[in-house]
Amino acid sequence: MLAAIVVGIGQIDTNAPGASLQSLRVWPCLVLIALGVPLLWTVERRAADPVVATRAACARRSCASSRVIAIAVGAAEAGMVFLPAMAVLNFSIDEKSASLTMLPLVLTLAVGAPLAGWLLDHVGARSVGAARARAHVSPGYCCFGLLPLDWPNFYLSGALVGFGMSALLGARRCAHRVARSRRRAPAAPGRGS
Repeated sequence: MLAAIVVGIGQIDTNAPGASLQSLRVWPCLVLIALGVPLLWTVERRAADPVVATRAACARRSCASSRVIAIAVGAAEAGMVFLPAMAVLNFSIDEKSASLTMLPLVLTLAVGAPLAGWLLDHVGARSVGAARARAHVSPGYCCFGLLPLDWPNFYLSGALVGFGMSALLGARRCAHRVARSRRRAPAAPGRGS
C-alpha cells in the first residue's frame, strides 16, 4: 500500500493533475490504496500487538496526539518527494544530481534523531516534539516558499525541515511507548483493579 502511495503520487503531473489521475500510471495505485486501507484496518484490529492502534484502548490523549504527529510527519515526508524535481527545475541539474540535494535534509535527520532521543529522555516528549516542530518544520517550509530559491536557501530550508521531522518522529515514538507502558503496567498496590 505504501508503494502504491509513493508511485501514485510520483506519477501525478502537476501541470495536468486531472488528466494524470485518470492515467493508467496513477488510478490503479489509487484503487490499491482504496482496497488496502480497509484490509490493513481489518488485519490490525485482529493483531495481538498491532502496528496501527485501532482499539478503543488507544483512545487516550497520548495516542490521539501520536496519531496527529504521525499525520504531520507523513505530510512533511510526502512533501520531500518533490524536492529533487524542484531542484531540477530551478537549478537546471540532471535528475541523478538532484537526488543528492536531499543530503542536507537526510544528514540533519541523522543528527537530529539521536539528539531528539536524548532530549526526550531529559526534557520530555511534549516540549521536545511541539517546540522543535514549531521551531524548525514550519520555518523550513516557509523558507522553501518565501525565500528566493538559491542553493543556500534550498539547503537551509531542507536542514530546518530535517531537524523538525526528527523531533516529530521521536515524539511520536515516545508517546506510543508511554501509552503502551501505561496499558501494560500492573495496578498499584492498594488500588482496586
